[in-house]
Amino acid sequence: ESDYQLGQLMFFLTSANPAEISSLVTKDFDKTRITLNLRTSSMSKFNEIETLVEAQVETFRSRIITDYPGAKVHVTGGAVVENRVIEQISESQLYGILTAILVISAMLFLLFNSVKYATIALFVNLVPLSAVSGLMGFMNIPAGIYTLIVMPLILGIIVDDTIHFITH
Repeated sequence: ESDYQLGQLMFFLTSANPAEISSLVTKDFDKTRITLNLRTSSMSKFNEIETLVEAQVETFRSRIITDYPGAKVHVTGGAVVENRVIEQISESQLYGILTAILVISAMLFLLFNSVKYATIALFVNLVPLSAVSGLMGFMNIPAGIYTLIVMPLILGIIVDDTIHFITH
């Protein structure tokens, strides 16, 4: 807040143990780190916490930018990166499954040469996939990397079994 307080802080930082200070600021005092350790296994809970932290960072950023126009404030870390990866995988898996369903529908219509059999086969394929997704949502199982990999596997097994069942 004042030059005196800033001087006291700088004195504290320069006279403290370098090993401890290095976890807070860089050697040239150009950057500082604020670390927040979380113990949560749920990505939805992490999203709530991240939203709260981002709101606080925005408040902090607006105050800092007025005094220090070149200052940059970022929220980063392993959990943030993992959350972004899971969001991207979720989105790409959703588009992948929808594309697969469209391609499978076309293949079933071509394979059976019958709208009736193709519609039955498509319905049979979508029921287990919907049931697994609904059950995961009902049981509050978070959509993690491993659970997202399961959906295309389920779809592939179901399509294979459906084609074998209808053709034999």
